[in-house]
Order: sequence, then C-alpha cells, then structure tokens
Amino acid sequence: EGRPVVLAWPQTYMNLSGEAVRELVSFYKIGGEEILVLHDEMDLAPGLLKMSFGGGTAGHNGLSSILAMLREDFCRLKIGIGRPPKDIFVNGSADYVLGRFLEMEWPLVDKALDESAEAVVEWLTLGLAKAQNQVNRRQKKAVSKPSTEPSSSEAGAATRARLGPDGDSAAANSASVGE
Repeated sequence: EGRPVVLAWPQTYMNLSGEAVRELVSFYKIGGEEILVLHDEMDLAPGLLKMSFGGGTAGHNGLSSILAMLREDFCRLKIGIGRPPKDIFVNGSADYVLGRFLEMEWPLVDKALDESAEAVVEWLTLGLAKAQNQVNRRQKKAVSKPSTEPSSSEAGAATRARLGPDGDSAAANSASVGE
C-alpha cells in the first residue's frame, strides 16, 4: 500500500530487547499500537498463534525488557512452543526455550512461520482488531480439528533439553540464562 514498514531483529541479548525497540520507537516516533512484536509463548501449544494488544510477560525476559523501556503496551503475535516437562527441566525453562527444534518438529515450525508471515500482513493491511479476529479465529479452528502435523512430545522435549542450544548436552548449558 505504499506505507513504509520496518522489520527489526534486535541484535541485543533477548533480555535487552527493549533497548533496541526503544531506539526504533524514538527514531520513527511511533507508539505501541504501531509495533508488532513476534515472540515465543510457552502458554500456547506448539505451532499455535495468538494476536493481542498488551498483557503480561509470563516470565518472558524479552517482553519484560520491552515493557520496561517503552512504558506502554504494544501489539503482539505469540507463537506457541508449549511448556517443557517440569521433571526434565530442573533449571527452569531456559534450556527448553534456547534448545534446538527436533527434526520431527520442523514441519510444525515451518507452518507456524508461514502463518506468522500471513498474520503480519493482515495486521499491516487490516489493523489490529480485524487481524486479531482472523488470526485467533483460525487458531481456534485449528485446535478443534485433529492435527496430522507432529507435535512436541515429552520425549522430543527431553531430547531437545539434552541437546541444548548448541547441540551440546544441557548439563553444559545449565547456567542461569534468561528466557
């Protein structure tokens, strides 16, 4: 539509994402309603999406940083990764969140990324309210249908935990790292 759009991938640590977002907001003189942050969400099943405006951080350090720096709410596209099994992740969720996806999870990840791109276009062209209705309605339909796509199982999550973010054992990567 001829509108300039900026896609940004902060090069800071996740825990400092707010610094990068604050710089963009300051430079482009925009408010939270003009920002769409895409992020992982453990409270959504793997591969599901949810669009919203505002809300809490659910312990997500990147969102906490953005809220602290902006001091206002913003639009969000949550991309579900599911919760890790507690008996496997004794050091919290950092190993799970930073771990690599398993080969069996990639079809689900690819589908979620494609749907995320569509959701961003809808947000840009339709605005938050209409895009939110469309995205969230599609996700409700997806949940009600039996899926033929692989899901993140406890066995898969356990393997991901053992591999850690760099393919090393999780024990080697168990230092306290933010989500």
